Amino acid sequence: MEREKAKKASKKVFGSKPESTERIEEGLINETFEVEVDGEAYIVQFSGDLDDSSSIKNNLKFYELFKKTVPVPEVVTEEVQEVKGHDYTIVEKVPGNTAEKNINPEKTRKAGEKLSIIHNKASFQNEGWMNLRKEDKTPEELLKGLEIVSFDKGSLRRRKLDNMYDKKIPILIEHSFGELADEIENFLRNNENLFPKDFTAVPVHMDFSPDNILYRKREITGVIDFDYMYAGLDIRDLVKSANSFWMHEPGAEWNVREKFYAGYRKNR
Repeated sequence: MEREKAKKASKKVFGSKPESTERIEEGLINETFEVEVDGEAYIVQFSGDLDDSSSIKNNLKFYELFKKTVPVPEVVTEEVQEVKGHDYTIVEKVPGNTAEKNINPEKTRKAGEKLSIIHNKASFQNEGWMNLRKEDKTPEELLKGLEIVSFDKGSLRRRKLDNMYDKKIPILIEHSFGELADEIENFLRNNENLFPKDFTAVPVHMDFSPDNILYRKREITGVIDFDYMYAGLDIRDLVKSANSFWMHEPGAEWNVREKFYAGYRKNR
């Protein structure tokens, strides 16, 4: 039944059913399929929430915004489509494989370099969600018409701290890690002021990890999953990204984080 949905979506866009349809399972919030039509591979993604297609819509718009900046998938459906009550988008499949199970110093360094290019794309006086106007098409038009919408909590600092206090720490307590939860809460309360209050915000990918970077040999062929990009703190995104690479190879004999930082310093 799931594949039938993807087949119908493909037929609506391409005029014929795909020769093959495969569900992509790992690490994805939204339902995602790889289809082959006339010998070409595409990614069909359905909104995980039938009432909110904002994440897959954002993905399309950010691919358009960054297509001259970093390698991203080519957009097929310029707007969110609908079939049988399900919202979806289609983009071309980027050749290559993720570095999820195969990072090395050169791949890590080049990833850091690409993140610095993303951060250099724009700067903003305020942090918040990056709202791209629907009618804009070219990267230049998208950037010019971009609006920063404040977070519900007002600041990124408050948003992140409250997320730890209200969501993450209670999860630890629920799973019997109360002592660890207490240590984390004490650390946060004693160090809240270390989180900057005033900074120049930049485009933040939020999930710039080996799972979302595609390589062919050691060259980056694509950066994917811009669903939840926002205007935020560059240093936080940098450290979070470097840590995500380290977590894929924590026992490496080479310094994973430093390789990522070295690539980042090339442009920023």
